[in-house]
Order: sequence, then C-alpha cells, then structure tokens
Amino acid sequence: MKIYRSKTFTAVPPGMTIKEVLEDHHMTQKELAVRLGLSEKHISKLINGEVPLTQDVAIRLERVLDIEASFWNGLEAAYREAILKVEYENSIDEEINFAKPFGYAKLARLGIVPETKKAAEQVNNLQKFFEVASLKNVDNEMVMPLVYENIKDMEPAKKSAIYTLVQITKGQARFVEVNPYDAELLRTFIPKIEDLKSEPLAGVKEPLKDMLGACGVIIVYLPILDNITSTCITYSKGNSIVLGIPTEDTDGFWKLLGEALHNLAERDYQRSNRKYRNNDPVTVVNY
Repeated sequence: MKIYRSKTFTAVPPGMTIKEVLEDHHMTQKELAVRLGLSEKHISKLINGEVPLTQDVAIRLERVLDIEASFWNGLEAAYREAILKVEYENSIDEEINFAKPFGYAKLARLGIVPETKKAAEQVNNLQKFFEVASLKNVDNEMVMPLVYENIKDMEPAKKSAIYTLVQITKGQARFVEVNPYDAELLRTFIPKIEDLKSEPLAGVKEPLKDMLGACGVIIVYLPILDNITSTCITYSKGNSIVLGIPTEDTDGFWKLLGEALHNLAERDYQRSNRKYRNNDPVTVVNY
C-alpha cells in the first residue's frame, strides 16, 4: 500500500479505508469488483493506492457500501494533498540551502519577513515574499529580470540582497498610482527637490513622494542590506517610473536620487498605456 511519510505528514490512500470496510462487510476484493463492475486488478490497485479514486468510483462505492460518495471524494482529495505536503517537506533540505544566502534573521529584524527560528517556516515565508513555489526560481530572468554589472559573479549574499531590494521595491510600488511620467514637469521640480537636502530626510519623505508622484515617479524608501548603499533600482510601471533607493545614509540617498532624477529628465521616456507586468525590465544601477 502506497503510504507516503515525512517528519510531519503521512499520506494514507483511501484504499486502506476500503479494505477496512470490506472486512466489516465480510466481502472480498473480488466480490467488490463484481459489484462495482470493475476489474479485480483495478480494485487491487485502488486499495493499494496505485490508481486514484475517481468520482465515478466514489458513486459506485456509495451504492455498494452505503457510504456517501462525498466521503470517498474527501479521502482522495486529502490523500493527494497530503502527498504534496510530504513531498514538499522531504524536499525542504534543498530549499533551506537556497534560503541561506538571504540571511533570514537579518530580514526578520527589518520586518521584511515574520520572525521564526523554524527552517521550514523560514523557507515558506521567503517563498511567499518572493512569490515563488521554490526559492531556486528567484534568480530566473522571468521572475527577477535584472540588469546589473557582473551580477552573475557576485557573492551569493550580495546577489540575494539585491534580489530582496528589488522585491521590496516591486511589492511597495505595485498598488501605488501616480500621474503619467512627465519629464518637463520633473525638470521644474528638480531644483525644489534639491532644496529639501537641508532638511532631515525623515521630515521630507512625504513631500518628496508627492512631488515625484506629480511627475509620474514612484519612490520606494529601501532598507540597507549588506551595506549596499549605492544602489538605485528603477523600472517602468505602466506609464510611470519606479525608483527604489536606500535611505539610511542621508548623503548617499540624495546623491543617488539626484543622479537618478537627472538621468530620467534627460532620457526620453515614451508615454504608454501598457500595463505593468511582473517581467518588466528592472535596472539596478550602481553609481
């Protein structure tokens, strides 16, 4: 009988219950096969979990054994779900290895993921954060389309930090709506934005966000990961522009923002009604 096991889960096929019911009814598998109108070989495979218990068979079992089809369908669904959980837990060691470069404790301290010391929960939380079924897919170009000089040659921890910053940026900008990007208006705002440098950053974040939003630019204030302070993440979101910039280092923030805004003002972004897609190009610029 195909029983699947992991440390936490056990998947028992519906056939075990069928076998127990047959014993209560003093009925052989051969007799059940005749009553169901199925082959004895099929019944044997059904009891051993080698074939699924279909809805058609569930209805036949209801007629023969006087146990509702919904009960048998429920057993089959629970069995299939339990198999997936068993397989997932048995593959968790591989996922734990993929999770290590992200430094879970560091991300938890920053409030990016929930605090937990259980490896399986850490993996699950990271998968949800990056919106992937397996962490090995995080660096897939369709999931995380990056342009970054020599990113393939980066050490795993720094590369993972870049992926995390990109995901934070996308997550925070996803539901923000601003005006269409307007390069001319941005040019008029740049001197006003530069005047804000003399103020504490914490006090001007919202006014800065409003000014940039009027120009069609969404700004995301990023945490500092692995001492990455000179990275600006930028991409198009429909007909607007998204900027993700670390904020802890005030001088570094204004330098990055100034470079990014001047580059935007000089670049001719064509207006478009194209909706934002998860695989829109993302540029990570190191100034």
